[in-house]
Amino acid sequence: MTTKKVMLRHGWRLHRVASGPLMVAFLAVIGRFNH
Repeated sequence: MTTKKVMLRHGWRLHRVASGPLMVAFLAVIGRFNH
């Protein structure tokens, strides 16, 4: 129970950290397809 909660919290933190570069790359790909 606690391990799952800790893993979930760690995964959420990892997602928050990786969300910036991932969003930039996603927008870059979208811009490339639009242009």
